Amino acid sequence: AFLSGDRERSLVASQTVFAAGTLAALPRFSRGGWLRPGSEREAVQPVADEVALATTSLSAVLSQLSGGNQQKVALIQARLAEPRVLLCFEPTRGIDVAAKASLHAQLRRLARERVVLYASGEMEDVVALAERVLVMAEGRIVADLWRPDRVAVRHAALYGEAP
Repeated sequence: AFLSGDRERSLVASQTVFAAGTLAALPRFSRGGWLRPGSEREAVQPVADEVALATTSLSAVLSQLSGGNQQKVALIQARLAEPRVLLCFEPTRGIDVAAKASLHAQLRRLARERVVLYASGEMEDVVALAERVLVMAEGRIVADLWRPDRVAVRHAALYGEAP
C-alpha cells in the first residue's frame, strides 16, 4: 500500500470516511458485485477509533475534515488493504503536530507487523521513526545507518558518506 502526503491525489474529497477507508479493499466488502455498506462501517470503525479519527460520523465527507484527519483516513485505507509492505512518502506533510504524533505512533505499531518504508525530507521524522536509514545523494545510496541520530544523517546527507 502507498501512504502519500499528497491527500488531494490519494483521496477523493467527496467520499465519506467509510467509503474512502475501504476503497483499497473493496473485494472484501462486496458480495456478488454489490457493496455492503454495513460491513464497510464495521471494518472502518475500530481502525478509526484506533487512529483517534476526530469526526462525528463515518458518513462525514472527507473535504469537511482537517488535513490531519484526512491523513488518518488515508492510513485507515492503507491498513484495511492489509499490505505486506507500506510505502510512506512524506506522509506528515501539511498536518499539525498532534496529528503527526498520532501518525508516528500508528506507523511504529504497523512496523512491528509488516515492512514500512518511509521516505521523507524531514529529518526529525526520519530519526524519530527509523531503525535503519539509507541516505541518498545524486541518485545513489551514500550511507546505510542503523538507528542514527540527527548528526549522523546530516553528515551523510551533506558529505555523501557515513560519519
